[in-house]
Amino acid sequence: MQYLLVLLILVAGASIAVQPVINATAAAEMGHPLWGALVSAAVTFLALAAAIVAIRLPLPVVESLRGFPTWFYGGGLIGAFMLFAALLAAPRLGVATTAALIIAGQLAAALAIDQFGWLGVPQHPISGLRALGALCLLAGVTLIRS
Repeated sequence: MQYLLVLLILVAGASIAVQPVINATAAAEMGHPLWGALVSAAVTFLALAAAIVAIRLPLPVVESLRGFPTWFYGGGLIGAFMLFAALLAAPRLGVATTAALIIAGQLAAALAIDQFGWLGVPQHPISGLRALGALCLLAGVTLIRS
């Protein structure tokens, strides 16, 4: 099962490199990057809705929505921002540089989240090796960008 998850994440990662190119092309055809982002988000919504219907997932219990922290909606806002930023950057910076910068940003945020236990995750302090790994990734971004 672990190998399937690794494969799933590798394919998801590869799709992150393809998505901005598709969205930027769609945005250029439609005349504005926001249209490309909106169409992509709408297709995401429809795909998720179809999956929910296909597996006959029951509606959430109303009580589970009470006390729902408003910051949980941030995931959708982050998704919209990510989509828009990547489709703007990919044609200008290149797909490899855009992907490398996305990964560098993800790693920086992940290290901070782990270090301080933000968002309710267990703390995983930054060790010397983790810091070295982050520096190697930043060096990689610099090399890819040049």
